[in-house]
Amino acid sequence: MGIDDRNAISSKQCTTCAVTKSTRHSVSKHAERTQVPGERIHADIVDWTADSPTGKRYSLVIVDEGSKLLHAVHLNAKKDAVAAFQSFLRDTKLPISPTTTALQTDSDAIFLGADFQAIVKKHLKQHQQSPPYTQAQNGIVERQVRTLSDMVRAMITGAGLDASYWSLACNHALHILNNMPRPSLHGKTPLQIVTGSLPKHVPQLHVFGQPAVVHISTQRGRLQPKGRRGIYVGHNSSSNSHLVHFADTNTVVSSIHVRFLPFSKADDVVDEGEEQVQTSTTSSMLQLPSARDSSNSTTDGEQPTVHIDEDQDDDVETDFLLTDFDDDSSSDTNDANYDPDTTDASDTEAGAFTASSSDDTSLTEPASIKQALKSQQRKQWTQACLEEIGAMERNGVIKLIPRSVVPRQHTPLKSRFVFKVKRDAEGAPTRFKARWVAKGFSQRPGIDFDQTYAPTPAAKTILTVLAVSLQRQHQLHQLDFKSAYLQADLKEELYMELPPHFTDIGDGAQRYAGKVCRLLKPLYGLKQAGRAWAKKLHTFLKTNGWAQSNGLDTSKHATAGEC
Repeated sequence: MGIDDRNAISSKQCTTCAVTKSTRHSVSKHAERTQVPGERIHADIVDWTADSPTGKRYSLVIVDEGSKLLHAVHLNAKKDAVAAFQSFLRDTKLPISPTTTALQTDSDAIFLGADFQAIVKKHLKQHQQSPPYTQAQNGIVERQVRTLSDMVRAMITGAGLDASYWSLACNHALHILNNMPRPSLHGKTPLQIVTGSLPKHVPQLHVFGQPAVVHISTQRGRLQPKGRRGIYVGHNSSSNSHLVHFADTNTVVSSIHVRFLPFSKADDVVDEGEEQVQTSTTSSMLQLPSARDSSNSTTDGEQPTVHIDEDQDDDVETDFLLTDFDDDSSSDTNDANYDPDTTDASDTEAGAFTASSSDDTSLTEPASIKQALKSQQRKQWTQACLEEIGAMERNGVIKLIPRSVVPRQHTPLKSRFVFKVKRDAEGAPTRFKARWVAKGFSQRPGIDFDQTYAPTPAAKTILTVLAVSLQRQHQLHQLDFKSAYLQADLKEELYMELPPHFTDIGDGAQRYAGKVCRLLKPLYGLKQAGRAWAKKLHTFLKTNGWAQSNGLDTSKHATAGEC
């Protein structure tokens, strides 16, 4: 029973109802997913609502749909996402192709801008955008961002750190997520799916915020403490070391000499009343990897610095997938496996220039090309750099190739010059020398190198050889192989960039613009250089009638008739 109104209309046709009772439409949950790495990637810009210690605020988060591999670049402003995405396409280990790879993002103005679209058109097959306020269509990256945010929030809260330190927690969370087996990947890790193998060196991770004591490697008084207490804030993949934060000086130290302490109630908040011990005298400065977030909030507190323990064999530079250290701040540290005083004037591969003012004993050795170009000896240092790289070409150590032909799965290593002024017995400068070395800390285990062990003679071996020689009245001869590492063979396929600002030294360097180097021989600074030379020497001695002693480690003797 009711009123039959022939002029009645449906609520779906009623304008007032449509305006006042509008609801969101459901989004299809049956979207096809790919399991092929590099076939579809998802990107989003995260606003963290807190400035990081280095003044960053946003993160460009990129997720590969096939492998679930996560990548994050921390940005000062949203507009920096364009350059960050271009860098990602250049350095990623994913098989990105302009014929097969599609990109899924939201409708942020940055992603729709002309600069970003030009990059997409050049490197990718397709760019799909979800409509505004429809996060479900970009659900893969949105869920990963939610997971990442939850982990970061829990880490900084549990560690008792200020919210601005979210960048350290973010890097630690990324490292965990990329190395954690996933049921959807049949028990494999995202990195394993992309690289095809597990890493050779698996670090021992600890709880973010765990109390830790770092050994002080600097000169200290006899009664001063030998360690300094802080909290663990992550793992540095590039140097396989630990990152420890000191609240009293607002610094972060990367070191392998760390002892971890058990948790206690007193450790929930870092004890700021502990005695401060200066450790910066033998530490090299490095920009803290971080990100920043909210659009209107800024913090003006003191920015922390990162110190690197130089007792390690490596300078610290990031795992490029997780962090983005500043090149200028890390390029002036000491390089591993290289001592500029171990070579003499007869080295053919080292660039040298005779000093014009032999009576000047107050010359300083520049730490970078920038400093060399600003010094009064600009001409000498420029000539030394050009001769060094030219000698590397002539001796078959490197091969210059255009950057565009470098395989996408290979990331060129960083390099630098080590400058040295050679002096005579009176201390007067005689020549200017520039040694070109690789930054081995940027090598990735299992990709750029495998084993690094190289045998060295023990003290007992040398003493035994001396004793036997004296007993048998043998003559002893000592050999010195000049530029030994450069004589070895390199089995890995490695590429290396020229030192920063090298093309600014003059007209002679312009032909190197846009070029990278294919390494054919182990350069000083490579992690495997010592092992490669040891294998080369071992093979040479065996093929020339020498046999290794079974009683003395690393010693060799000639067979009968060879002595």
